[in-house]
Amino acid sequence: MHAPGAPGWKNELKTDLPEVEVRATVLGHLVRGGNPTYQDRMVAARLGLAALDALLAGETDQMVAWLPQQVEGGIATSDPANPALHAARMLEETRALLDGTSPVTRWRVAMLESLEGALGL
Repeated sequence: MHAPGAPGWKNELKTDLPEVEVRATVLGHLVRGGNPTYQDRMVAARLGLAALDALLAGETDQMVAWLPQQVEGGIATSDPANPALHAARMLEETRALLDGTSPVTRWRVAMLESLEGALGL
């Protein structure tokens, strides 16, 4: 597979995953400001280590997630806070997030509703 940024990587991904829209993103344009904190760096390092461990173990078509307690079907990695999820499971969860049926979405809405009265204090 081509490295992101190398010619042909979009076409290769489009062939392998035709139902997934592929776009390149410059992270600096997405984040727009602020220096990373210690926690940002630590989370990134832990996600990277879990992803590398899975890759070295021969795992493919997976995404490492940060504490997805509400999403079932995770695969243990070297870091218990960062399970891997198969790409197909992530696509299902993305669809559920978009239509509001995801347990993650329901949990977030419930959490925000519980804070609703406190914001005016």
